[in-house]
Amino acid sequence: MKTVLAILFTFLTGYSVCSQSSQLAEAKGLVDSLFRINGDSALVISEQMLPLAYESGDTLFISYFLDQAGELNRRAGNFEKAIRQLQHALIYKVNWDDLKDLSITYNNLGKTYLKKGHYDSAALHFLEALRLMETAENLLGQSFYLNNLGAVYDLQQDYSSAITYFTRSLRIKEELGDSAAIAAGNVNLGILYFNLEDYDRAVVHQEKSISYYRVLNLPTKYCRAMANLGQTYLTIDRLDSARKYLYAAYDLKGQLAEQTTLTTLINNLSNYHMKSGDVKSALEFNDIALQMARKQDGFKHLMEVYEIRSEIYQQSGRFSEAYHCLLKSHDYQDSLINETNTYALAEMKERYETERNQRILQQTKLERAEAENELKEKRLFVIQLIVFMIVLIGVAVFLFVQFRNKKKQNGLLEGQMKLIATKNRDLDAINAEVTRQLNNLQISLTEKEEILEKVFTRSQETELPPQLKSLSQRETEVLAYLSLGWSDDQLADRLYVSKSTIKTHLRRVYSKLLVRGRAEAVALAHKYDLIGGIEV
Repeated sequence: MKTVLAILFTFLTGYSVCSQSSQLAEAKGLVDSLFRINGDSALVISEQMLPLAYESGDTLFISYFLDQAGELNRRAGNFEKAIRQLQHALIYKVNWDDLKDLSITYNNLGKTYLKKGHYDSAALHFLEALRLMETAENLLGQSFYLNNLGAVYDLQQDYSSAITYFTRSLRIKEELGDSAAIAAGNVNLGILYFNLEDYDRAVVHQEKSISYYRVLNLPTKYCRAMANLGQTYLTIDRLDSARKYLYAAYDLKGQLAEQTTLTTLINNLSNYHMKSGDVKSALEFNDIALQMARKQDGFKHLMEVYEIRSEIYQQSGRFSEAYHCLLKSHDYQDSLINETNTYALAEMKERYETERNQRILQQTKLERAEAENELKEKRLFVIQLIVFMIVLIGVAVFLFVQFRNKKKQNGLLEGQMKLIATKNRDLDAINAEVTRQLNNLQISLTEKEEILEKVFTRSQETELPPQLKSLSQRETEVLAYLSLGWSDDQLADRLYVSKSTIKTHLRRVYSKLLVRGRAEAVALAHKYDLIGGIEV
C-alpha cells in the first residue's frame, strides 16, 4: 500500500505539465483521503507540498498543508514541530472568514500544549477557539471546546473549574440532542464528582451515562461506565450495588480495549471480595491485577494493587506479608510523586521555552507589521507626490491656455480698433481733399453737386455706419468671429461663456445692425472688413 502511494505521489509532484494549482489540489485530495487511514503518508505529502504552496502564494493551500502537518505531527508526538507549523498557519489566517476552520487550528494547538503538559497555553488556545464559535453561534463547536477546557482543569486537579466547563458543555449537548455526546459528558461529570467525594452526584451522572450507552449499543463505553459506577458504590460501601455493576462490566471485559481500565476493574473486584469477607476470591483477583500492573509498569496501578493486597493479608492475619505489601505500596507512591515532580520540572522548562518562543514570534510579527506600515507610508507619500505634480501641471496648462486666449482676444480688439482708426483717417483725408479741391477749383454749381455726389458715394463706401460704431467691444468681437463662419458652440468655447450668453450677444448685434439674421450680419462685417486682425 505504501509503495503504491509513494509511486502515486511521485507521479503527482513530478508531472511538470500540470499547473501548481492542479498539483496542490490533487495533493490536498490525497491528504484528505489518507488522513485517517495512513497518517504517516499524509504527513509526508503535507510537508513535501508546503514549498510548492509557498511558491504559489495561495494562502488557502499554505494554511491547509500547515494545519494538516501540524495535527499529524501532534499525533506522531512531534510536539515542537507541530506547534511551529500550527502557529505559522495562524499567521496566514489573519482576518480569516471561516471561523470554524480558524477555531480548529487553535484547538489543535491547544491539544498539542495539553499533550506537553503546558496547561496554561492549552487553556488559552481552547478559550480562543470557544470565542470564535460563540461569535459564529456554532453550538456544536462551543460544546466541543468547553469540554476540552474541562479536561485541562481536570488534569490540573482543579475539579471545581472542570465541573463548570463540563456542565456548560453538557447543557449545549442536551440542547442539540446528541445522545453520544450527552453520555460522554455525564461520564466526565461522574468522574469529577467522584474525585470531589460528592458521591451522590457522581452516581446520578454515572447512571445517566449507562442508560445512554445501553440505548446506543456501545458495549466498550457501556462497560467502562458500569465499572465507574461499581467503583463509586464500592467506595461508599454499597456492596450489593457495587457487585452488580462490577460483575456486569467484568462480563464485558472482552470489549475493553484499554488494559489500564481492565486492571482497575479487576482490582476493584478484589477490593469488593475483601470487603465482603471472601479473602480467597479477593486474593485471586488481586493476583490477576498485580500481573497486569507489572506488565503495564504503572506506578499508580502497582501502588493501588499492593495497597489492597496489604489489606487482604491483614484481614487474613498474615501481618508480615501485609506489612511488606504496604511498604511496596508506599515505595510506588513515592515513585509516583517523584515522577510527578519530574513532570512538573519538565513542564516548567517547557513553559519557559514556549513563552520564549512566543515572545520571539510576537517580536517577529511586530517587526513585520512595522515594516509593512513603513512601506505603506512610502507608497502613500509617492502617490500624494504624483497627485500634487499632476494638479500642478494641470494648473500650469490651464493658466497657459487662458493667457494665450487672452492674448488672442486682445490682438483681435487691437486689430479692430486699428481698422476703425484707419478708416476714420481715410475719411478725414477724403473730406480734406474735397475741401481743398472745392476751394482751389472754380467750378459751377452743377459740377460741385456731381463732385459732392461722388464724394458721398465714396464716403458711404468707406465710412463705418453708426450701428457698427454702437457695438460694444464684446459684440464687435462676436461679430468678427461670426464672420469667420463659426457656430454658436465654437463661439462659446472660444470666448469661455455659455451658449445662452452667445445667443444674447447675437440678438443685440442683430438689433443694433438692423439686420434680420446671421447672413446679413456676416455680409455687413465683410463689407466693412471687420475681420481684420483676427488670428484664425
